Amino acid sequence: MSQKKAKKARRGPGPTGKFPDGKLDETNEGELEVHMAADLDQNVVLINFGKPIAWLGLPRGMALSMAESLREHADKLPVTHGVDCNKEPHTTLGYLHSEAEDDPYDVDGVSYCGRCHRALDSINPNPNAN
Repeated sequence: MSQKKAKKARRGPGPTGKFPDGKLDETNEGELEVHMAADLDQNVVLINFGKPIAWLGLPRGMALSMAESLREHADKLPVTHGVDCNKEPHTTLGYLHSEAEDDPYDVDGVSYCGRCHRALDSINPNPNAN
C-alpha cells in the first residue's frame, strides 16, 4: 500500500485541510471527509462529519454522489408501512380510502397499506418489509 493510500485509510471523518473548489467565503473551513452508515439498531442513516458544521456547500456532481450514497444506506433500513414506504398515487378509480390517508385499509379481510397499497401481514399491521 502506498503512503498516500495508507494515510487516507487511517484518516477518519473531519477536515482534510484542502479547498478543492477554492474558498467560497470567509466562513468556509474547507473540505470534510464524511462517513455514512446505516444503523439498523436505531433505524437511521448516520452521517459523521467529524466536527460540528454550520453549512455544507457541494458542487453538483458531489451533491448527486452524496444523494446516491444516502439512498444506498437508507435502502438498507427496514420499511415501516404507513410511515416511510413509497407513497403511491391513486391512478384509477375504485380505491377504498382517500389518497390523503396513510392508515391501513381492509378489503375482503386483507389489510393494505394506505401509502404503498401492498398487502400487510395479518399478524403485524406494520411489518418492516418492502
